[in-house]
Amino acid sequence: MEQQELFNDSSEFGFRPVGASTPEGVRIPARRGLHPGGSSETNHEPEIHVPPKYIETALHREELVKLFLQAVQLHPDQSRSGTIDEFLQIYNKAEISPYLRSQLGPISRSTLYGWLQGYAESGIEGLIPKYTGGLQKLTKGEKYWLTRTLKDKIRIGTAIVIVKYILGMKKNESPSSKATLRRWGKKFLKDQRDE
Repeated sequence: MEQQELFNDSSEFGFRPVGASTPEGVRIPARRGLHPGGSSETNHEPEIHVPPKYIETALHREELVKLFLQAVQLHPDQSRSGTIDEFLQIYNKAEISPYLRSQLGPISRSTLYGWLQGYAESGIEGLIPKYTGGLQKLTKGEKYWLTRTLKDKIRIGTAIVIVKYILGMKKNESPSSKATLRRWGKKFLKDQRDE
């Protein structure tokens, strides 16, 4: 099957100029059902401010996901894996939509899978880049144990393993990723040196 058969022209899919119609700032309700205090005592859903560029990125991702889903429907006899490979090959060469390719850059199979899963689970909200609003906050336990181990001159990687182990043994929550703990630890050490 030729590539032209699968994806003739991006205008066929009805692209719209996404950036022009993106609102100044969009508020999206959080999925957790927690009020701003953090407990689930009420059904009030807090609003999370999502920067306009993240909304624009989510809209671009949605367009690409929809194009892929169209390709799957157009060729039901082809395996999903084969469709993904062919789709990514053509997309990454900017043959499907040079505009989308310029906005999203090249994507991998795992990235496309992640977007498909996010879209299936949460719609466009699942395609919004993860926004942290700056340096993520750690739990009190994470801060305590990380600062304590770093003050004892233990390397960051080892300190992170220790923190996760200790908090796991005490059955305390440690939701932060290792990357977040590493960033926080590096900032902590830098601040200690500057004092």
